[in-house]
Amino acid sequence: MSKLKRSSKEDSSFDLYRRNLLLYGLLRFMLFFTASQATFLAFLVSGVTFIVQYVSIHGFLRFQYKLTVLLIMINRDRLNFQKFNDAFIYCIHIVMLLVGGFGWCCLMFIEN
Repeated sequence: MSKLKRSSKEDSSFDLYRRNLLLYGLLRFMLFFTASQATFLAFLVSGVTFIVQYVSIHGFLRFQYKLTVLLIMINRDRLNFQKFNDAFIYCIHIVMLLVGGFGWCCLMFIEN
């Protein structure tokens, strides 16, 4: 059997891998880093949105109450805010699910 010699121009797969290891490691790090930063930013934005909605619902309910009392005092029919209240609570539920989902994603990046 004759041995096949490699010329200096031919490289094995391992040589190619070893030569590009730093580039692939940097590329992988940048991918994970930017994905984790984007996920954390989405988590923060959804968390702040939830807090703003939670605080503003109390203010809006007080406004509804005062407006209803004012309309009753001037003998007018009161406004029905039921659909708006339902939509607002539905939005709060969606944001709460987003906070939980993005929080879970952030934990997955922290564990890795």
